[in-house]
Amino acid sequence: GTLDPQYATTVSSALLDVDEDVRELAAWTLLNAEEAGLPYGKRLMSTAVNDKVAYVQAAAVNVLQALSGQLAPADFAEQLAAGLSSEDVSARWGALKALRALGLDAVEPYSRELALLLSDDSWYVRSLATEMLLELGPRGSSDSQPVLVKALHSLDSEVRRTSAITLGKHGEVASHHAAALCTRMLANRPGVKSDDPDADLSEKIEVKTACMWALGQLDPESVVPLIHNLDDGLFHRNTEYRLAATEALTRLGPKAVALRKDQLGTMESNDRDDRVREAAARALKHIFG
Repeated sequence: GTLDPQYATTVSSALLDVDEDVRELAAWTLLNAEEAGLPYGKRLMSTAVNDKVAYVQAAAVNVLQALSGQLAPADFAEQLAAGLSSEDVSARWGALKALRALGLDAVEPYSRELALLLSDDSWYVRSLATEMLLELGPRGSSDSQPVLVKALHSLDSEVRRTSAITLGKHGEVASHHAAALCTRMLANRPGVKSDDPDADLSEKIEVKTACMWALGQLDPESVVPLIHNLDDGLFHRNTEYRLAATEALTRLGPKAVALRKDQLGTMESNDRDDRVREAAARALKHIFG
């Protein structure tokens, strides 16, 4: 049934109870309130962000999600901003979960904060922030892209890889960062030095592959002038990187393919991997039909 409004204040106060089971029950009970959950949204948000017990946080998040169509995300801006920048990992995690529960329209204004969290110390926070950025696609990209481009130079290879993929997900609106992606793809690993002249300091292959994939998502007019950078992948010993380069040319269209038709013809005939040969054939169809 529904919760009588006269009891809603008492129930919402129970979100502050010392007993975690009581707090969890209070959160779920507000879900059944008849218009009573809305005035107490801030208490639910506070529980979602700040409660130290994971299942209590989860209950509050689930209730916020159920009520999201009736809540104004702007009402929680201060709480969310504080949670996302908190020194407490559980608060950052809770703020991300609560923000996601409110929907993409609520998430978009925090795209910059999400990009900053790609470098978070917590793997759980980084992973969730990554998922949310990828869900956003190009939304909020003007705020997140400066952070993402800077993160291409992170000492953490996973941060570099994720930043490249996220820029690719932005599609054509990230086209002015094509040169930055090429630089990251071809440069040495940040912070890695060696006195050995034969040492391999090149970027990790998973980062190179992510950059190559991202280049294929951009406006062809921004990438074709840099097409020589894609040559790095066409005959590379790593199959996934070769495949990413071939598919990038396919997505970039006839002009890009025409500039590398000889290389693609060789790959179609001689590459040792079926997928790469098939991708080269698909690319050549752009100009040979």
